[in-house]
Amino acid sequence: MQYYNIFVDDKYEITYSEYSNKRAEINDEIINLNDHKVEFIKREEEEGF
Repeated sequence: MQYYNIFVDDKYEITYSEYSNKRAEINDEIINLNDHKVEFIKREEEEGF
């Protein structure tokens, strides 16, 4: 099983679904992820980063 952490602008964690849709809700606002720094971290274990 694969696990993921996805961060936007080094501050906000988003879901894989938001990442896949290229849009995320942050602070009650829908943002286009193409306009922001997005870091995708793939993990082998459920816990940790």
